[in-house]
Amino acid sequence: MNSNESPHLGDTVEQVKVALIDGIAVISIDRQQRLNAVTRDMLRAIATTVRAYGDGSRANGIVLTGVGPAFSVGKDPVDVVGEGDPASLPEFDDVTRAVLECAVPTIAAVNGIAVGGAAELTLCFDARLGSSEAAFLFPGNSVGLPVSGASRLLLARLVKPSNVFRLLLESPKVSADEAMSIGLLDDVIEQGNLLDAAVKLADKWGTSSTSIGLMLSLLRPQIEDVERAMHREPAAEEVVVAERFDTMTRSRSVAGIPGLDPEPRTVRLGTSASPRKSGVGGS
Repeated sequence: MNSNESPHLGDTVEQVKVALIDGIAVISIDRQQRLNAVTRDMLRAIATTVRAYGDGSRANGIVLTGVGPAFSVGKDPVDVVGEGDPASLPEFDDVTRAVLECAVPTIAAVNGIAVGGAAELTLCFDARLGSSEAAFLFPGNSVGLPVSGASRLLLARLVKPSNVFRLLLESPKVSADEAMSIGLLDDVIEQGNLLDAAVKLADKWGTSSTSIGLMLSLLRPQIEDVERAMHREPAAEEVVVAERFDTMTRSRSVAGIPGLDPEPRTVRLGTSASPRKSGVGGS
């Protein structure tokens, strides 16, 4: 493979690298000491890079992968301290938008485990190739958090309904072979050949037609549907936060702390149920 370093882009961080390989922009998450956990700045850099190469003028396709043993374990909890324990970050949603708006094919090369928001992020790509070490984990429900990143919509395009419920409600760790058997991965590739296979697939699709951008827009989920799914998720998270607050309140009241109402509140989707700002979604 022929590799060229990319030109300087705005919003770059050292943990997000990009190189042109055989005409394909390969974006690598490289924060191995934290198993490629992502921060807001990293997600902004990924979105910026996807948009820079996604119009077709610089590259025929985009590949996103991780460096080291993990694809990404999702958001870095240290980066969201002080944000009321948000289930996810709005920056995840913006990466999804950037990917879906690309005029070139997008491939997720899942080299290792993908957890939470990172696992959800792979769902918006046109294809997902995994190494034999790849694995997926959607832990939100197991820790009392709703889905995010429009994953309930995007996942339903890939796997049958019963598996959507199982993956999101039971939060199992899904191996590469199982992921391929249920449609979460399109192929399992030997680790050493994964990136090469992803680049070749992106190039094959990206050079297949002069109207590839139009074809992709017809094949992908409509951005309006994705936005609607994203819009519902912060409201669902507010319900979770409100319920946690009520539980804490009742617990303190039982302990004899005065001035706290032990009665639970009724919270409906779409209402403002917590003091946190809306716009921060789940996983």
